[in-house]
Amino acid sequence: MALKLKDGYTLPFVTEGELRSSSGEAMGGPLTPVRGKYRPPLFGTKNDFEFALLRAASGPEETKLVAEFIVSRVAEWDIVFEGSDGKEVPAPITADFIREHLPNEYALAILKEVRNWKGEAAAAGN
Repeated sequence: MALKLKDGYTLPFVTEGELRSSSGEAMGGPLTPVRGKYRPPLFGTKNDFEFALLRAASGPEETKLVAEFIVSRVAEWDIVFEGSDGKEVPAPITADFIREHLPNEYALAILKEVRNWKGEAAAAGN
């Protein structure tokens, strides 16, 4: 069977209940899972992001890169935001929202899920 690439292709994602380092060490949790759909990054997009992340000169620059990458990949998520009036509204998928309202552990958990392409079967089982 040939590889079929689709324009506008999205896959489901679900963050894990606990954030772990690459060595498997627990870094935070428990976390409420975030569910959504994302556009898998292609070769150029992923490599450009990872190169820019390695070259980031400051924490704010890294934060900006991560927030913008998440926004470029996430098509939808189930995060809601409660305003000062007590009303819950769907959280916007914007870099400003991520930087100003999303806890670090959640940003990292979402980044972990959306920075790599997963086959449909792997994404469904996430």
